[in-house]
Amino acid sequence: MKITNKQLKQIIKEELSNALNETMHSPAHDRLVELIATGQEGLNQALELFDQIKGTVMLKPFEEDHIQRLSDYASASYRHRSIVDEMASIRKKLGVAATRNENWLALKKERSANLSAMRELEYKINPRDKRMIAQVTGFA
Repeated sequence: MKITNKQLKQIIKEELSNALNETMHSPAHDRLVELIATGQEGLNQALELFDQIKGTVMLKPFEEDHIQRLSDYASASYRHRSIVDEMASIRKKLGVAATRNENWLALKKERSANLSAMRELEYKINPRDKRMIAQVTGFA
């Protein structure tokens, strides 16, 4: 099996990311990651805490970067879950006619844009974190 340069770069990137994530993280970093992975409310709490401790010695620069990337991805993922649930609710109420409903059509456009943003962000986080968020949203 041949591997393209793009695939090789992605494999190297994932392995480097995994190696960095296996290093010791500060307790503050670990707690923020735990909060982010609990859902939208946990993400909101983590972001509040992160704003308070960002730039202090509690987090190393690479940990701050990781938390920022993870929170961006989690936010997009949780919003995607919310949109999908809203669309399902409209579909349940209106049946096939939902596809002509203005709210449903607006949500469909938002879902598409959000999914594109999510796909772009997922390359900036490691596979372990991606799986963790996917378990919370149900898109595993």
